[in-house]
Amino acid sequence: MDSTQHFATLFSQLEAEFGKLDPTTLTSIVGFSAGGPVSLRQVARQHLFVTCELSLYAEQRVSSERLKFELLYRGRVGGEGCQKLLTALGNLSFHAQLGDGHTIDVSQVVPPSIARTVLLRLHSQCRMPNGNFGVYEVLPGE
Repeated sequence: MDSTQHFATLFSQLEAEFGKLDPTTLTSIVGFSAGGPVSLRQVARQHLFVTCELSLYAEQRVSSERLKFELLYRGRVGGEGCQKLLTALGNLSFHAQLGDGHTIDVSQVVPPSIARTVLLRLHSQCRMPNGNFGVYEVLPGE
């Protein structure tokens, strides 16, 4: 399964619920694997962003629900603030097991106007020939 099919399957429930993701990926010259920000896709004209690369990295730890995963954020935070938050959480997913109901202190990574803590909620999951995958929604905590 190529990456296009992988993400079409993984994001099918998300697109059914919120609408089609823009075909353009928000990325940077320095990619996530080289220390840059994580790549994002957005639902057209909505404040909804989803990472689109984390679940393909062998380095990502499976979640407590045994899923490789992407992260979803809905809110009035612009693309840059959202990218900073999701990049920090993406990096954390390489070093710690995350999962549904986990609360994470992000106060040292993003401005307090975005969040001091976030809560992860399993939004969707699917089975593919190469494993089990999911999307966790990142919700503002306190």
